[in-house]
Amino acid sequence: MSTTPRLVTAETLCQAVEATLRADLPGVVAAFGWTERLGAIEDWHQVPRLEAISTANLPAGAITSPGLVRPPTYSRSSGWSATWRVVAGVYVRGEDHHDTAARCRDWAGVIRTVFLANRSLGGVADGGLVWAGEEYDEQPQKSVARTLAACAVAIDVSATNVIDTAALDEHRPVESFNHTITPLES
Repeated sequence: MSTTPRLVTAETLCQAVEATLRADLPGVVAAFGWTERLGAIEDWHQVPRLEAISTANLPAGAITSPGLVRPPTYSRSSGWSATWRVVAGVYVRGEDHHDTAARCRDWAGVIRTVFLANRSLGGVADGGLVWAGEEYDEQPQKSVARTLAACAVAIDVSATNVIDTAALDEHRPVESFNHTITPLES
């Protein structure tokens, strides 16, 4: 019976973050009574940098991973373990500078809440999740009362057994190491 080897990558974790946010963010926004004020994020984009979605329909969500937080570790019991930084952000526009800044900070708060309520990201983050940071960036536009702002919530996501090399054994080619030795006659 063929099994697919386990392989956890930054892509695996970004997909888990997106699935978690899609499933739980609307409910958290509603729980705070902010559905009408904040609106809904229709699309989440996985991008190399959060700035890549600054011109999308707003509010717009983005997910990225700059890579590992520290070098992976190995143990016999859990194999290779690694921790990646994953960042989820939202670009928003408000009625004025104050409204834009408030919406930006509120989006960061609800994203953080979703992460801390779902620390395993559906089981992928079996090593846990740590809230690593939060940033806000208001980008004023000349001659426009409304502004553009972005928030970014960083989490460090840990996973164990990120590559199951034992499961690869059935996929490796078979090599024979049997040799016949014939003695030389003297």
